Amino acid sequence: AGKTTLVRHLLNHTPGDLNVGLITNTHSSLGHLLKWILHAYDVKPSGTDKADMFQDFIDFLISQYASGKRVMLIVDEAQNLDIETLEELRVLSNINADKDMVLQMILVGQPELRDTLSDPRLKQFAQRIVADYHLNRLGPVDVKDYLEHRLGQAGASWQIFDEGAVAAIFHPSMGVPRLINTLADMA
Repeated sequence: AGKTTLVRHLLNHTPGDLNVGLITNTHSSLGHLLKWILHAYDVKPSGTDKADMFQDFIDFLISQYASGKRVMLIVDEAQNLDIETLEELRVLSNINADKDMVLQMILVGQPELRDTLSDPRLKQFAQRIVADYHLNRLGPVDVKDYLEHRLGQAGASWQIFDEGAVAAIFHPSMGVPRLINTLADMA
């Protein structure tokens, strides 16, 4: 609930010493993850095979580290990643300079991501997770506040949805912001 909004907020408030790459194309049919990672940082691959792209990414990370920048990779819709692709991310997390980690990752996804990460084949990956958080659905009061905030941001200066309308939006949406937005827009 609200994951993409939080990612956008984070991107809009990124300190200058942090180079953030965002990947939203996580479906395996869209190509190799490493190619998308290079693209997220505007790094031109020197070759087409994975070894070349891996070395290009290492070179990029080391150059960022040498210039005092931190690198963060945000993978949105991470629930679409298969076990082999998550293992590729784990390998990338091993890249370091001296004792410093040169890459931080944030995986953002639906609840299915937790199920995938609990797979025994991802034990080493799961051991690297420093923090995880689950955003719950919005409750009825939260939906009212959410609607008022969104309408205020859009310039509304009066109450558009009364209590009955808020309840009519809350129940079918089950507190999911994307569904709340759809229902409120149609209303």
